Amino acid sequence: MTGSADIDSPTPTGFVVPSRDEIVKVSLERLGFEPCRWQVDVCRAILSCNYKNIISTAATGAGKTVNFWTPLFFQEDKTLVIVVPLKDLGQQMADLAASYRLSSVNVM
Repeated sequence: MTGSADIDSPTPTGFVVPSRDEIVKVSLERLGFEPCRWQVDVCRAILSCNYKNIISTAATGAGKTVNFWTPLFFQEDKTLVIVVPLKDLGQQMADLAASYRLSSVNVM
């Protein structure tokens, strides 16, 4: 990842990437828990639009799914498509999004 100066600059569209503290505050309100530093860093990288591809690797249960949702808390006009291999997992993702007050649909 590049330095924070790249992330702290406005995006090409003029969007100002929220600070780490702001992401933690909003995540506490919406998710009900404080994200790990690496989750906040991934959220900021996604929101910065400075990267064509972002790969987040972590162990099972470490919280990679949080990285799907947190950017949407700051850009709710955007659309996120998650492709999963199982019908039940698709419904789980839709239900989880709804619990975070995000619009969602499960297409089977």
